[in-house]
Amino acid sequence: AAEKALHNNKFGGDMKIKRKHLLGNSVSDKFLYWENKKIPYVIDRSILRQYIGKIDMAINQFNKLTCLKFEPRTNEKDYIKFDNSTTDPGCWSWVGRIGGVQEVNIGDGCQYVGSIVHEIGHAIGFWHEHQRHDRSNHVIIYEKNVTTGLFNNFKKTQARDEIIYNKFDYNSIMIYGNYAFSKNLWVLKTVEAKDKRELTEPWSKPGLDESDIDRVNCMYCKKCKPIKP
Repeated sequence: AAEKALHNNKFGGDMKIKRKHLLGNSVSDKFLYWENKKIPYVIDRSILRQYIGKIDMAINQFNKLTCLKFEPRTNEKDYIKFDNSTTDPGCWSWVGRIGGVQEVNIGDGCQYVGSIVHEIGHAIGFWHEHQRHDRSNHVIIYEKNVTTGLFNNFKKTQARDEIIYNKFDYNSIMIYGNYAFSKNLWVLKTVEAKDKRELTEPWSKPGLDESDIDRVNCMYCKKCKPIKP
């Protein structure tokens, strides 16, 4: 269920993009960043009761480990709504701040803290690690094993359109596992680390790793120099 919920037919598998822009390890357009490091949010009544605690746990990771502050919305214009859409199900998020209310959908199969942290990562401006423009130095993509019509989920970004703050992170909450979008799940690999280490799915991880935390803080708080991969 988690595999199906996360690997749907959206761009990159679980991302919605409002404007025509390419994103990288972190978004390059400052307009897409949240102002004052504060992110108001609401939890819609459609969210399953047993998922609410997991959302709280995911939010607490960002509040405790990064300089961002997720706070219950009062009257802010721009805010996140954790939703469980019946017309657009699964796990997905807009990328970066789009203005107004923006959904982070937590539907069936999204009951894992790691999955929710992953979607929040998109909402604050994270792109997928396996779609970095330098990913060919680190992973191999097996196009022939990808489900027909879904190879766009492995499309690389352009170097001019992304900001990279960290070395390639095989353990990032923003990287998919070895069998993402596979024609034969758990049999045919679609992505593999060049050093053969295992790549695991977001839902199997506890949440942010050190590199993810550092990237958030570089985006919003610290003066970090982008690296040249």
